[in-house]
Amino acid sequence: RADAHARGLSTGQRKRLELARALATRPRLLLLDEVTGGVDQATVPGLIRLVRELHATGLALVVIEHNMRVIMEISQRVVALQLGEVIADGPPAEIVRDRRVIDAYLGESWRA
Repeated sequence: RADAHARGLSTGQRKRLELARALATRPRLLLLDEVTGGVDQATVPGLIRLVRELHATGLALVVIEHNMRVIMEISQRVVALQLGEVIADGPPAEIVRDRRVIDAYLGESWRA
């Protein structure tokens, strides 16, 4: 859709366009802020796949995301913040068991 105007694209398409623009500069580190924010659930798996593909190329990624299921799928290391303070830092499997993270973000019904 090279001839389409960005304002006519869906949110998921705009997210991909934003990634393409950032990648055009050949960064070594990419900061992704709410990569799945505002997209429909059907689009999320494709964005997750894209993030994984980017990481597989050796690109370093820092992802800021409120969707904890997405974070658990794409992260090797998670740093959880609450009110600007680090409350947990480690592999996803440890983070989902941390009482502070459960209380702040996940709730008792969380199942990793």
